[in-house]
Amino acid sequence: MKSAYQLLKDAFSRIFAFPKTYLQIIAIPAAIAVVVSYIEPLTDLEGNYIWNSSIHMYQYIAVMIVFSIASMFMTIAGILVSENTSMSTGEAYKAALSKVLSYIAMVIVFSLVITIAFIALIIPALWLSISLMFASYFLLLRNASAVDSIKMSYSLVKGRWWNVFGKTLMFWLLYCVIAIPVYIILLFLGILVSDGIAYALMSIASVFGSLLLFVFMYEFFLDLEKTQSIQVQAAPAAEVPVAPAATV
Repeated sequence: MKSAYQLLKDAFSRIFAFPKTYLQIIAIPAAIAVVVSYIEPLTDLEGNYIWNSSIHMYQYIAVMIVFSIASMFMTIAGILVSENTSMSTGEAYKAALSKVLSYIAMVIVFSLVITIAFIALIIPALWLSISLMFASYFLLLRNASAVDSIKMSYSLVKGRWWNVFGKTLMFWLLYCVIAIPVYIILLFLGILVSDGIAYALMSIASVFGSLLLFVFMYEFFLDLEKTQSIQVQAAPAAEVPVAPAATV
């Protein structure tokens, strides 16, 4: 199995091999994220939002809803393009539209399973979250149902939970090593140029981080699939018709 570093390297290689496609996929969520950065309310010392007006609050809520929907479509389209790089951006979003209801159903089932397990204290939520984290990939790429995709993710991770957890944790550590200097530079840019420009660039960087995450998870998913022992039941051999014996 590949290391977390190699998986992250493969994710970057995949993105840079098809930059135009991936940039087009994240363009709409990135643009909405920039709008969010400009209308995001300030916070006081206690962390409470400071709204300029009720209209400002409604605008922010509406844009955040649109951003959430756009991010969901971006994730679906991005996963589909990672599997089939010959797809155009339009084809990817069109395919995402046909799969969005199944994706939402899977997210609802996933959330219910995690919530019930957490409340019942039967299974730690972290353990279950790691076990089911590849469900969306089975749903979108292997045409599994919402329930089956969750079962298949559990089977994929079974026996390798600590390995999957360790590589996921390592991804976030590597991501922080990359992201923290970028955000520091953007903060200084805000001081030197404009806070608005800095926040907008941070928003775009966050959307790119989301792209990097699901491409990394796609590479991880492929690596786990390749190393999983799958028992395939052989189809019964077709019976060969026997010619009738010749009569004398």
